[in-house]
Amino acid sequence: MDPAREDLPRVSIETLQDWRRMKHNYESALLQAFEERLAASGLTHEREALLPYINEFVSSTFQIAKPNVRINGKNSEEIDEEEEEMEPFDEALDRRIWSLSDQRLKWDREIGSKRQTRPSEVADMIHELLERQREDDEEVAGTIAADSEGLVETEPDGTFPTSCCKNPQ
Repeated sequence: MDPAREDLPRVSIETLQDWRRMKHNYESALLQAFEERLAASGLTHEREALLPYINEFVSSTFQIAKPNVRINGKNSEEIDEEEEEMEPFDEALDRRIWSLSDQRLKWDREIGSKRQTRPSEVADMIHELLERQREDDEEVAGTIAADSEGLVETEPDGTFPTSCCKNPQ
């Protein structure tokens, strides 16, 4: 299998903007839950001390997720988040290309094996046909010789009978 292909597929995300939106939504939901817990426990004065840990948690969570994500058809580790957006990647086309590549390899293997075996098969078949033709030719020649001996009757002295050579006029 090609090392570029992966055993476990990555999660595909259409654009870098979608990745950023997911990160923002996750961070917002986490901060909201954090605020609710702080209010419920009465520790709102500790918010500023705990906020850097929340931000670090969000950052590390997305760093851990990066090896399992493809953004616009590229592995997320290869993407520079500062670069400009490019045209969307077509996953279906990518799968079709890999399928055709695998099919081509299969056909190449089959052609290679046939190139090794077919010439000897054809040579054996031609040899067998020539042998049969030779046997048939010998059989036909023997039949013609046997028929030609009894076909025309000759006189005991070896001459042709006069009755066979007369014109019926």
